[in-house]
Amino acid sequence: MEQVYTISKPIKISFCLGATALICYFIYLLSAGLKTGKTDGIIVPLLMVVAVLLITINKLKSRVVISDRSIVQSNLFFKKELEIKDIEGFRLYGKAILINPVKVGNPVLQLYNYDRSDGNETLMQWIEKNLKDLT
Repeated sequence: MEQVYTISKPIKISFCLGATALICYFIYLLSAGLKTGKTDGIIVPLLMVVAVLLITINKLKSRVVISDRSIVQSNLFFKKELEIKDIEGFRLYGKAILINPVKVGNPVLQLYNYDRSDGNETLMQWIEKNLKDLT
């Protein structure tokens, strides 16, 4: 059985609001540069709009899928998978949850602010119930 955890709604809303504000600001800078006739200053605002859009889409697409055999963390830019049998346990660092592998070559999963898509259980509840606390 697969359980899908996505970024919590308050975090999604805050990212969207912040992205909207930043994009409006950079569009303002872009239009101000075009009105004065200086086209040499439009590259930076354009790059910033693209960067803000990519970061926001990355955050909105971020998810963790837990199956019977593995934990998969994915977003727009990467996908990390860790077999359940290869997990040593977890550590808490502030609001971040680090899932540590047994072997050094396997990826360390860094998780935070994830809620289950059906709203029944948070990721932290599942981790505390199923993995060893290494702290």
